[in-house]
Amino acid sequence: MEEKKSTFKVLFYLKKNALKKDGTVPIMIRITVNGVEKARSAKVSVHPDRWDKVKMRVKGRDSYATKINSALDLWERNIGAKYDTLFHYEGYVTAEKVDNAVMGTDIKKMTLLTLFKQHNDEFKLKVGKTRAENTYRMYCDVYNHISNFLKLKYNLSDIPLVELKESFIKNFDFYLRCEKNFKANTVRLYMVPLKRLTSIAHDNNIIAIDPFKHFVAEKESVDIGYLTMDEVEAMISVELPTNLLEIIRDMFIFCCFTGVSHTDLKMLTKQNIQNFFDGNSWLIYRRRKTHIKSSIPLLEVPKKLLEKYRDYQIGDRIFPVPDYDPCNNLIKIVAGFAHIDKHLTFHMSRHTFATMMLSKGVPIETVSHMLGHSNITTTQIYARVTNQKIGDDMNKLSGILHDFEKSLVNKI
Repeated sequence: MEEKKSTFKVLFYLKKNALKKDGTVPIMIRITVNGVEKARSAKVSVHPDRWDKVKMRVKGRDSYATKINSALDLWERNIGAKYDTLFHYEGYVTAEKVDNAVMGTDIKKMTLLTLFKQHNDEFKLKVGKTRAENTYRMYCDVYNHISNFLKLKYNLSDIPLVELKESFIKNFDFYLRCEKNFKANTVRLYMVPLKRLTSIAHDNNIIAIDPFKHFVAEKESVDIGYLTMDEVEAMISVELPTNLLEIIRDMFIFCCFTGVSHTDLKMLTKQNIQNFFDGNSWLIYRRRKTHIKSSIPLLEVPKKLLEKYRDYQIGDRIFPVPDYDPCNNLIKIVAGFAHIDKHLTFHMSRHTFATMMLSKGVPIETVSHMLGHSNITTTQIYARVTNQKIGDDMNKLSGILHDFEKSLVNKI
């Protein structure tokens, strides 16, 4: 209790520079927590000569004094109660939070799904400008999963942000893995929006401790799928029965030689194709996901595709790119026609570009820049793939050359 008194104070004082026509001045409230102050009006006024500065109350026992002092007593009890509630729920309090609670913007009333919906509504306005449609849809999916989780596990339609603890995060993680049967990396991806929301709440002093602070999501090692050069050639060469499949194939191949993601491909305009000092055409754009600028010199294959679709341009957009789901589904059909026995996704074009560049000796820093990665660690995933392939190839070669090597070793 002594600690509370040393960090929390409620004082009343007069705002003497705001003299009213009737000769009274407003009584102000100063809330102080850990030396930080927040002031607001007590919504009552008093004649300065009736004010006891030491007791912080109106002098006398008449009805005038009793009415004002009762109002100040009520303010003091209410502020103290709000402080106690915040302290109980969060373990630490700020003057701003106490003031918000007193004035009706109670911290306990701020809920997860309310904040989530507000975030998603704001995010939607940025789609097509600085944010991707697929990311927005993923945020909406996570919102729905949390809503269903709350109903199933807690019988709640929402939950106050101050009640979010690490146990909630762990339970939601378990729900996604064991009841929704999502793979570990899908669960990690779905945790990103929730982690962003708790970070917003923490940064705005809504919660004292981020529930993700000590939480580590399980991660599984997965093979990065990509096409070999022979498979890329097979896809380029195959005859396809419809124009739509041909468009999907061509868009995929363009990405195989530029590393552009579907979201960025769809947004490319004529202004993104520029001629540089070296006389070559370059693709210059800023990634929607990382907002990092990418610069890619165009090879002959993407140049040929740009020329092929010159008459298909809609407005400034250089390619007639369908939405992601149709692209993702139809590229599998294209793979079937090309006799490629892999579970192909449209995003594998980006993986193909990275592994192709690294396997041909392009420095990893250059590949990272072309991919628009914010961290070279992400690019190193592809480097491990190429190193693994080199290792596998050398093991095969070692088997083929075993007898020859053995004869040489005996001569050394």
